[in-house]
Amino acid sequence: MSEITFVGTAEQQSLAAEVFRLMVAQGQFFADDAPIRQTLGNLADFLAHLHQQEHAAMAAAIDAAIQENQQIFIRETGESDVIYTTSRLGMYHPRQDVNTHTYKQRLYHPEKPLPVDDISVVISTSRPVLTTVEPVFISDYWQQAPTHSTARELTEREPDEDGSGVAPPTDIPAPATLAEVALSDAEAEVVPPPPAEPVSTVQAVFTLPDGTAIDLSQPTPDLLQTHRHALSAALLYQIDNDPLNRLVRFGTLIYAGDNLPTLGKNDLRRIRDDIIEAGRPLLDATIIDDLYHSQRQADYEGFRFALNYRLSREKDFEYVGVPGANLWAAKGLPAIGTKRVKAAEMAQLTGYLPDGLDDSLEDQSFQAIQEQGEVSRFLTFFEWTYGVLPFDAALAALLPRPVLNDQRSAVLTFESPQHFTSYVVEVRYPTGNRGGWLQGLEEFFQEYLVAGALFTIARTDVPNVFTIRYDEAGEASERLLTLDEKKNKFGFTEISYFCMVDETRLLAQNVYGRFRNLKALPMNDRRKGDVVLRHVFEVLGENLGTRAEPRYQIELDTLVLAFTVLRPTSRPYVLDLIERDPAIVVADSGPISSSIPQSAKRRAMRMQMRMKKTVPTVRGSMMMMNDPAYEPLYDPTQVLSDEELRHKLAALAEPESRLAKRELAAFAGLDQAQVQALQSVWRSLDAARRHECVQAIQTLMEDTLELDFRSFLFGCLSDTDEHVRATAIESLWEEESALMLDWLLRLVADPAGSVRVAAVLSLSRFAYRASLAELDPASSQQLYTVLHDLTQDPRQPLDVRRRALEALGFFANQPAVGDLIDAAYRGDEQSLRESALVAMGRTVSAEFLPMIELELRSPSPAMRYEAARAAGEMADLALPLLPLLLPMVDEDDLEIALAAIWALGEIGGQRAHATLQRLLRSNAPERREAAQEALSQLDDDA
Repeated sequence: MSEITFVGTAEQQSLAAEVFRLMVAQGQFFADDAPIRQTLGNLADFLAHLHQQEHAAMAAAIDAAIQENQQIFIRETGESDVIYTTSRLGMYHPRQDVNTHTYKQRLYHPEKPLPVDDISVVISTSRPVLTTVEPVFISDYWQQAPTHSTARELTEREPDEDGSGVAPPTDIPAPATLAEVALSDAEAEVVPPPPAEPVSTVQAVFTLPDGTAIDLSQPTPDLLQTHRHALSAALLYQIDNDPLNRLVRFGTLIYAGDNLPTLGKNDLRRIRDDIIEAGRPLLDATIIDDLYHSQRQADYEGFRFALNYRLSREKDFEYVGVPGANLWAAKGLPAIGTKRVKAAEMAQLTGYLPDGLDDSLEDQSFQAIQEQGEVSRFLTFFEWTYGVLPFDAALAALLPRPVLNDQRSAVLTFESPQHFTSYVVEVRYPTGNRGGWLQGLEEFFQEYLVAGALFTIARTDVPNVFTIRYDEAGEASERLLTLDEKKNKFGFTEISYFCMVDETRLLAQNVYGRFRNLKALPMNDRRKGDVVLRHVFEVLGENLGTRAEPRYQIELDTLVLAFTVLRPTSRPYVLDLIERDPAIVVADSGPISSSIPQSAKRRAMRMQMRMKKTVPTVRGSMMMMNDPAYEPLYDPTQVLSDEELRHKLAALAEPESRLAKRELAAFAGLDQAQVQALQSVWRSLDAARRHECVQAIQTLMEDTLELDFRSFLFGCLSDTDEHVRATAIESLWEEESALMLDWLLRLVADPAGSVRVAAVLSLSRFAYRASLAELDPASSQQLYTVLHDLTQDPRQPLDVRRRALEALGFFANQPAVGDLIDAAYRGDEQSLRESALVAMGRTVSAEFLPMIELELRSPSPAMRYEAARAAGEMADLALPLLPLLLPMVDEDDLEIALAAIWALGEIGGQRAHATLQRLLRSNAPERREAAQEALSQLDDDA
């Protein structure tokens, strides 16, 4: 084959050669003289992305280069785009078929005709004319696939992280986008005819979105071994983003869009009615059989694909199938499983699983579960009561993965071969930092098992059918822990059972009698691990201290078992909670000790935050961890490069990606330069995702004291989203540097009202420092001026003005402050009057005592609450107000009672001390804890 020469300028020659190489790569399995066609739009899209140029400029350059090389390319103007044609040999020359010597001509015009008088050789003109077929070029695509192609699985491969598990398809017709061309038929069993001469000068290079260049001239096995997953992802992207929908996909199935059967609105209505009538999700095959009464023979698979593809795009239907069993649910179906626990609550209760605090693979490895096809586990009390199972790593190894990227749940059938019964079970897959779970087994658990029973879930030959069985035993009867739903209390009931159990997990009265004292906490409290931890310590722990200074002690196994009564849990999760609680100590051996009920301390700290808008420094953890299974959340010795940090941050862009604590911990301890380097990646994230990340960091900072996100959060103060800025301000509640003050003084002029409110609230702690002379005079004066102006600015939102007034209470030495407080108090706006009381207390000025006394008698609960808080701020100046405060500790309104208890601890005196001592015997735990904290405050002052 002669060498192909390109003409024009050097740039045009290079561009024409590149276009030729790409088109030859597209037609690598074509005959040498077969036409290879490609559009100008596709070429410009690909090369503009490859060379980082504008689309229009690249299109113009390509067209100019092609027109200079008309000896190689044919240029045609189509209906919507310009089409170029060439061949592997260069210029395409249309095939000239010689048809001068055809059967038709020889039949009607023989070379030696017989005499006409021989009637036997006369051909009647009434005979039908023989059909002639004009020659039509058939592409390789149509030679490999039947006219009515059916949906088929892509080449088998290991599943990707997103569960797609697909490989490049083998049937993409030309012209196609160049990214699709580069992925053409890598595994099809097609043996192309060998070319006359190998074209050694042609190299097809395909560039992935991440910049990876792939030479498609490599041997196919090498390509697949090295780039299988990347090519699959690129192919799926092209299919999903093709505006012409030339190929459409459902999960791992791909179908030609032009051949896709259609479904009308009447079909969708009939399908929905069929599902609702059945009362459960239906298989696609069942829907077709019910509504169309046959499998449509040749086009059955095509129609089946069309059904699934169309339903996946309809909001009234939800896909709940698994690989090999496509099930569909419709709006209006009854819920599966218990209604006593809401989905949002279960997602939070199992949120410890995405954080890596999962011990379900300790007894069975992931590989063993997949190979054996079964999981064995002990049933906990919470699981037994509500019929749910956490979707932990062990169940994830056994159960099918989602088919669709956005699939929320799957519906399975659990069969009990021991009782010939079956149960519909819904699997809720984990999303983000929310955990997953299974629900629908309440009837089976309550009927045949007890907490502590060992049971096994196993696969069957049917993808969506599993078996559930247990080891049977002789009849046993025990008084076991139960939950009285009507009274919402735990108790013990005589129960007979016939299953094997672990005696250490069987909640029998003779061993775990004290478990009846546990409170059936609301689900909102159960999802807070620290609340459950405190409650278990107080109820089941042995008090080694005094009533005034309790010191509880409990065995770790008992603590974990009690947790399983109130919520799903794992041993690592409980250990993680213990480590993050500074009041708990774990000895090298023996029980765990708690110094005081930490819930009371945390409530007091929150009250102090409201009082001064500052947060006291909490003691560091005294935890001594000796459990070898424990893995620390944060390793200060690990230093990540900027590139690793950018990669971790970019991984959070997907809304479905998990905001695991250990992933977020990587952004602690950064310096300003590192934060600056991350800004471009950070701002490429969706605003809602950025806000979710900052909220997660805020929670992580509250739970894990050793993590320092200050530099990262300072970078968020200039974010384009107001919610991110406001949350970043709230998260920096401990920051008292001059830099923070400077930022806050600027952010009070922020365009967003929510940001201004957050900034003014944070300025309160700087105002408090100014009252203690901890700020330099210039900063104090600037702060006072800003707060004063905000209070007087009618254009500011009410929340900004009232919070500025509260902060001004710390500037009692300024003459105008008293007048501003008095004016707000005497005004008609209720919220400003409440803020005036807050400011009065912060002035610690006796002149406001008459107003506070008056509001302690107010019919308004909000005013009485703020008056009690203001009295406490006055400390011993408010001793004359004790006669009004003392009865308030017994008010039905718990918030007012707690405010009054706190105030007694701040004011002091014998009567206050006696009242607090009385409250230590109260039946209300909240009042007992608040009284204990108030007495501690009195002892500290003494």
